[in-house]
Amino acid sequence: MPDSRHQLKVVTFAAIGLTAVLVLAGTAMTAYALVGMERDSTFFAATLLWAQVFLMAGVVIGVGAVFLKLMWPTASPAA
Repeated sequence: MPDSRHQLKVVTFAAIGLTAVLVLAGTAMTAYALVGMERDSTFFAATLLWAQVFLMAGVVIGVGAVFLKLMWPTASPAA
């Protein structure tokens, strides 16, 4: 069974990876909408909406990972 520090490391790296993917996808979608679409189209609004969802999800997961790391009980050494 993995120890507490290993579990924290795995969860933290997974959260960092997921945060990076979501933020990059949201940024790319925003850039695509602003550069490659007409401003009054429905697709423009939908793309910006999804980009905001991706960016907010990335921020929530990233902040959650920070709080998880701060609140994670430290493994006490064996006596």
